[in-house]
Amino acid sequence: MEDHTDFVIVNILLVVLVLFIIGLNIYKFADFFSYYFFKRPVFIHFPFFLKKLPSHQQKIIQTYFPIYNRLSPYHKALYNHRVVKFIEYHDFVGREGVVVDESMKVLIASCGVLLTFGMRYFDIPGVERIIIFPDIYYSEMNENYHKGEYNPAYKTVVFSWKHFMMGLKDEHDGINLGFHEFAHALFFSSLQANDTGAQVFKDGLDNLNEILLNDQKLTHIKETGFLRSYAFTNNIEFFSVCIETFVENPIMFKKELPELYSLLIVMLNFKFIEKNSLN
Repeated sequence: MEDHTDFVIVNILLVVLVLFIIGLNIYKFADFFSYYFFKRPVFIHFPFFLKKLPSHQQKIIQTYFPIYNRLSPYHKALYNHRVVKFIEYHDFVGREGVVVDESMKVLIASCGVLLTFGMRYFDIPGVERIIIFPDIYYSEMNENYHKGEYNPAYKTVVFSWKHFMMGLKDEHDGINLGFHEFAHALFFSSLQANDTGAQVFKDGLDNLNEILLNDQKLTHIKETGFLRSYAFTNNIEFFSVCIETFVENPIMFKKELPELYSLLIVMLNFKFIEKNSLN
């Protein structure tokens, strides 16, 4: 009798294993199909248990991120979950007298979450630590004064809190330190990743580089005056300035630079921003 029971258990485990392997291969095929035909992962949001964000923290997001107010209740719940997880995944460190409070963490996390909301992996693996200075600070790495920076070697994003908040308070100037530095982190993180979302992102970076190498297109972009001149420093800064301008003012971005706009929509899987910002 005991041998029969063991036989049944072994067979059940084998069936479960076979079903798991079949399911995994179906998932991989579906993901490849979605990438090839739709340029996006097949699944984006599928948490089993959604973490909840306290209402007073939600109000902080509502105040500084207008796009959040246009999300459906379900997507707000997903956004809240990602903010909570983002805060859990990262270390926040204050310097020169800065005491990091929950509102700082929520605002910084919201910048990262918004940029990656169309992606499956939203925590930005190239970032482990976030350092906050009260104002412009001296960077020993670059031997210069900065408002913010991203250090891929130490997986660290650094902000001047004064300038971080300035970026949030003016929604349409195309300057947002939070989005800008997280865009740097996203750029470098994607180079190390190999999932479907990262591949779509890297395809987009290749297309951006082609635009930068096309004198006619680059001249047109400059002549519009829509992107600030710092965008043309190099390809990394071009991407980051595009991101902060795109997220702050998608309507004008689509009007002024439609080709770039369409490219960013695909590489960030930002269809939701069209539904919620352009209506």
